[in-house]
Amino acid sequence: MLAAETQKAQATTSVLDDYVFNASGPATVPVTIRGATGQYADLTQWQSADGTNLTRVLNDGSVITPHAKLVDTRSTAAAPELHFVGSNGKWAVGIDVAATVPARDFFIAKINETKPGVTDVFYLHHNGDAATVCGIGWVSKTPPNYRLHVSPEDSQPDMGGLAIRVPSGSSGNPLAFINSATGEPKSWIDTSGNLSNFGIRAVPGTAPNMALRFSRSDGSNVFGIRYADNGSLEFAYLTGGVASFRIRGSGRFEARQTADFAAFGAQLPHVGARTPSGGYSGEVRVGNDKLWVNDQGVWKSAAVS
Repeated sequence: MLAAETQKAQATTSVLDDYVFNASGPATVPVTIRGATGQYADLTQWQSADGTNLTRVLNDGSVITPHAKLVDTRSTAAAPELHFVGSNGKWAVGIDVAATVPARDFFIAKINETKPGVTDVFYLHHNGDAATVCGIGWVSKTPPNYRLHVSPEDSQPDMGGLAIRVPSGSSGNPLAFINSATGEPKSWIDTSGNLSNFGIRAVPGTAPNMALRFSRSDGSNVFGIRYADNGSLEFAYLTGGVASFRIRGSGRFEARQTADFAAFGAQLPHVGARTPSGGYSGEVRVGNDKLWVNDQGVWKSAAVS
């Protein structure tokens, strides 16, 4: 308790120099600041020597301060954290003590209700002298070289990784890749899901090199577009392990299976009464009452009726 003269001085203004308040026991609160009924002034003010308010505790317990520095260097197993606790949830913000010193990582995490510990939601990987990387749901201890990582929860296999909501009537692109020099989009996805100015690059390695896959909604009947060993673009039925056709570098079509024209037939160029010219050996043309075949550069005909 304060001395009687000090208690009396509380009604006005007093200066206490170098006071230390010692609790009389482990269950005793050393200092209590109690506001008056209807208190509207600050409960406490922390001022500089010239009387400037640096930090204030308002009448409702709110703290106003221009700068807060949290420091905990007691050991390598300690780091500063802020905990937010409400009747509808608990959250933590701070430096992850599980990370290797000195590359302490920053996190925002949910404090688990029914199991010990926290579950990281947003994570900033310090990454030493390299650029910081961000993770939503996950960041590896040795993260791949991407600024942002997004991961669903391992224990919830039906959770997706990223969803972009498109408002009704929106005309902006939900996703765009921006040219850093001009600030203009290089490629984008519009509100209907259409891709503009995107390219597809095949995977490296031994041919065939896959560029694009197609499948039914259940993952069956898989087709693919890939690069063959001669550089041709090849369309293949991957489920059956067979190639259907290729488009060569010359632009020519190359069948890899016997064509089936049973349903609709096949249409060939009709040259009328003329004798065909040019073309490739093996080509077929239709003329008036005859069929023409290119036999090693020479066009030969057979009558039909």
